[in-house]
Amino acid sequence: MDRNDFSFFDRNQPFTIFESNLPHWMQSGCLYFVTWRLGDSLPVEALVLLDDEINRKLISLGLDPCKDLSVQLQ
Repeated sequence: MDRNDFSFFDRNQPFTIFESNLPHWMQSGCLYFVTWRLGDSLPVEALVLLDDEINRKLISLGLDPCKDLSVQLQ
């Protein structure tokens, strides 16, 4: 997988919004992610390790984890 495999939500393209417990926005061919708030259920050390792992993966893909990924993937 490389940076050309990613596509982000574009308000100028057709999309669907449907309601359930939360509103869900869907757009064909876009990258989706889910965020859960764990509220301190992970120790700080685990969060640091996860952050480091994500940064290493981004760097291995030629991306700068300190910059806006949506701009870098254009």
